[in-house]
Amino acid sequence: MEFPNNLHYEVTSRWNNETGGAVNTGEYLVEFDTPIEFDGKGKAPCPDHLFLASIIGCLMNTFLSFKRRFKAETRDLKIFAEMNIQNHVQEGYKIDEINVKLEVVTSKDQILFNRKCAELARDYCHITRSIQGSIPIRFEIDLVKV
Repeated sequence: MEFPNNLHYEVTSRWNNETGGAVNTGEYLVEFDTPIEFDGKGKAPCPDHLFLASIIGCLMNTFLSFKRRFKAETRDLKIFAEMNIQNHVQEGYKIDEINVKLEVVTSKDQILFNRKCAELARDYCHITRSIQGSIPIRFEIDLVKV
């Protein structure tokens, strides 16, 4: 498979006349809302949840791409992410760090292939590579043998 050299994405958002809105990708509608602690209704994920979701979605897609290339057999894959946001009074809120844990369930004979896929996902996810200079990202890879 050949991968394109350049990609371009566009989205549009529209206010829902309450405390959130929806992002339209052209194919999908993704709702978001303001968290309750900021006087929102909390009816949908807040943009911070969607930001983390984009990171772990990119990591998973990148892992799966390498898995297909290496023909690795993976029993299960879970990715957990969390971030800390601090209010720096003069500057406002800022993400201080992101922690990501990839949990790969694999058979003993596939452990090296799956470790390599996880490491390559960490190294080649374009979203984490793009933000890493601004936000510290800590990765943990946990291989569970079955």
